Amino acid sequence: MIGILAKSLRECWVGALLIGLGFGGVAIVFNLIIPDLQGQLVEMWAGVPFIKMMISALMGVQIDEGTTGRVFLTIIWTHPIVLALIWTHEITFCTRFPAGETDRGTIDVLLSLPVSRGRIYLAETFGWAITGLGVLAIGLAGYWIGARFVEPASRLGGRELGLILVNLAGLYVAVGGGAMMVSAMSARRGRAIGVVFGVLLASFLWTFLGPFWAPARTTAFLSVLEYYRPAEIVMRGTIAWRDPLVLLIVGLVGWAIGLVMVRRRDIATT
Repeated sequence: MIGILAKSLRECWVGALLIGLGFGGVAIVFNLIIPDLQGQLVEMWAGVPFIKMMISALMGVQIDEGTTGRVFLTIIWTHPIVLALIWTHEITFCTRFPAGETDRGTIDVLLSLPVSRGRIYLAETFGWAITGLGVLAIGLAGYWIGARFVEPASRLGGRELGLILVNLAGLYVAVGGGAMMVSAMSARRGRAIGVVFGVLLASFLWTFLGPFWAPARTTAFLSVLEYYRPAEIVMRGTIAWRDPLVLLIVGLVGWAIGLVMVRRRDIATT
C-alpha cells in the first residue's frame, strides 16, 4: 500500500505543484488589484446595475456600496479560475483508479499485486488528500504574500481565513468523493472526467443563475456551491456549520459508494 501511494505521488507531484503555484499566483495578483478595483466597480454598477447583480452572483452574497474591501477579497477563494485549478487537480487524481488504469490497459498489472482493491483505493485516497493539502498550502502562501501589499484593515483576519479554509476543505471533499465514485463506475477515464466536469459546470451555472432565474433559485440546494460561501463568512463573522457538514457528507457518501463499487464490480482491461 505504501508503495502504491509512493507511485501515485511520484506520478502526480509535478502537476499538483504547478496547479498550486497557479493558485498562489492568482491569489497574489488578486490581492494587488482588487483594492484598486473596488472603487471602480462601485462607480460601474451605479450606472449599470446589472454589473452589480453579476458580481453578487459570483460572490454568492448581495453586495452594495457599503460592502467592505475585506468582503471583496473573498473573490480570491470563489473566482472560477481558482475553482477550476482546484477541481482540475482533484478530478485528474481521483479518476486515476480504476478508470485511468483500465483506460490505459494497466489495471491487470495493478490488481495482480498482493494488495486488495480496497487498499489500492485507500492509497489513492491518501494521495489525493496529501496533494490537495499541498495545493491549498501553496495557495494560502500566495494569499499571505499578496496580503502584505494590502492595507491591514482590508486584510482577512486569521479566524475568517480559517473558516473559509474549512468551507473550502468541505468543497474539496465533496468534489473528490464524487469523482472517485464516478471513476469506480467507469471503464474510460475521459468519460469519468467529462461527467464530473459536466456536473460541476452545471452546479456553477445553477448557482450563478440563482439571482436571475426563479427555478435556479428554488433548486439551488442541489448545487455544491450553494454550501460554499466565503463572502458570507466574512460578512457574518462566522460560518453556517451546516454548509461544510453537508459537503463533507456528500463527499463521504460518494467515496463510500466508490469503495463498494471498486471492491465488487468486474474490472478488466477493455
